[in-house]
Amino acid sequence: MINITKSKKPIMLDIGCGKSKIVSTNYNVIGIDLWDNSDADLKISAFDLPFEDSMVNRIYSRHFFEHFNYNEIETLFSECFRVLKDGGEFEIITPHVSCISAFQDPTHISFFTKKTFSRFQHIGFEILKTEFHWFRKPYKGKFNRLVRILNYVINRYPNMERFSGIFGGIYEIKCLYRKNPNYINEKFIMGSKINE
Repeated sequence: MINITKSKKPIMLDIGCGKSKIVSTNYNVIGIDLWDNSDADLKISAFDLPFEDSMVNRIYSRHFFEHFNYNEIETLFSECFRVLKDGGEFEIITPHVSCISAFQDPTHISFFTKKTFSRFQHIGFEILKTEFHWFRKPYKGKFNRLVRILNYVINRYPNMERFSGIFGGIYEIKCLYRKNPNYINEKFIMGSKINE
């Protein structure tokens, strides 16, 4: 187990941080990645986090979970559930299935829509919010107003998600979960109908 004594700030993990570990003034951010050239504080596997149960306040992960199959993602979620405090938040950002970037990287194994995230609630996570980003957020291009309008429309009318490929696809999707043991469902079977 890792001993966190340097900071009195709450702990936030950035899982799969790569070379762009998230920066926060509110959290003691610990980057997790296996890649030697990453900004990770701990160059370890996310499947076996060296933290005690219910030790972490928040988990963040951007463009990481799409590199794993369903069973592996379930295992990662279970490990995140273990280390998160009750009520702790878990934010995931992945490429959206409608965007070509989801398929350009041959190491992408899983593809995500809004409903995909509900397939992991049974591990003990409540969905607080999902959000579509038409372009990478924060967007730094020349068409800020257009991107804001597109983001507003797709998030205001989420049923348009199925038609997003007509307009070039949604670049990425964000899901914010909260650890909630009331959502644990040990009888859940992948492929079963989910009541929403």
